[in-house]
Amino acid sequence: MKKYYKYITALFLTAIFTVSMPVLAAAESSQVRMTRVAAESGDAEAQYHLALAYDSGDGIELDHEKAVYWYQKAADQGYVDAMFNLAVSYDEGEGVELDDQMAIFWYTKAAELNDSDAQNNLAVMYEDGEGTDVDYAKALYWYTKSAENGNSLAQYNLADLYYNGRGVAPNKIEAYAWFAVAAENDESGADERRRGVWRELNKDDRIKARELAAQYIDEYTL
Repeated sequence: MKKYYKYITALFLTAIFTVSMPVLAAAESSQVRMTRVAAESGDAEAQYHLALAYDSGDGIELDHEKAVYWYQKAADQGYVDAMFNLAVSYDEGEGVELDDQMAIFWYTKAAELNDSDAQNNLAVMYEDGEGTDVDYAKALYWYTKSAENGNSLAQYNLADLYYNGRGVAPNKIEAYAWFAVAAENDESGADERRRGVWRELNKDDRIKARELAAQYIDEYTL
């Protein structure tokens, strides 16, 4: 199943510092230095944004290892976006040795703080058996948490789980409803899958599927 990649925001420093001149390369470098001072003083948000700078090469030389260092600092202070990006770093082996178990550890930390992208990625780890035994029950749990938080990719992945009966009895009505929600939230490929499931349903199940989809769209569309 599909995962999310890191949160990388262009011109991230404008979220913390502003300047009264056009944001040129030199000004960005100055902002990076200001961010570093705050990060080194223990400010978790600054640590996270400094990590973003290293990860994207925005105003500073690209350095994934230093990005991981600062994500770790911010994550240790409970900064949830840093937890997610640190998990992805371990998941992808970017700036640090690939370590699926550490990825699970940090995805779990972020997921427990209700980060829906982390919930989705953690579910994928359990579904695919990355760094752990395959556990469809846990995959179902975390996909559902993420999907109910309005995460379109998790809605798609959850629909696929119901369609194929992994960790749950096959249920094309549930699959249709979740594909419909994912499509409503503009998830790529979801509408095609929804229409495919529709063709497999009988008349009575189509009525049930349409009603459930309407309910889910009302509850879980962003």
